[in-house]
Amino acid sequence: MVGSTIDPVNRRVTVYSHIDDEHTKFIVGMFAEAEIIVSSSKRTALPKEAVVNIDNKYFVLATANEKADKYHLKKIKLDVGLQTETYVEVLNPDAIQGKNILIKGIYMLLTDGEE
Repeated sequence: MVGSTIDPVNRRVTVYSHIDDEHTKFIVGMFAEAEIIVSSSKRTALPKEAVVNIDNKYFVLATANEKADKYHLKKIKLDVGLQTETYVEVLNPDAIQGKNILIKGIYMLLTDGEE
């Protein structure tokens, strides 16, 4: 049974369950951590830290040219779809196909570092 309210602070919901094997060593009131998968599908996604939102437009940085210890980066606009706490769906995967995407530090490179 799934609770009907979501905690606004930690975004958790109470779920009650029944264990079929009554001989397990569970005690009434114990807590368990679980993931509930309601559906799944294969989609192109990037780690959320690789994508920056500037005025409701989403961008990544990809290497455009590499020479010795110098990297030239290219800003690529993304169309995004579903988002989780850690990933962002890319609706235009052809834009990043075969490219080396910068995963960390993009926010500071594309903004002035202020929110």
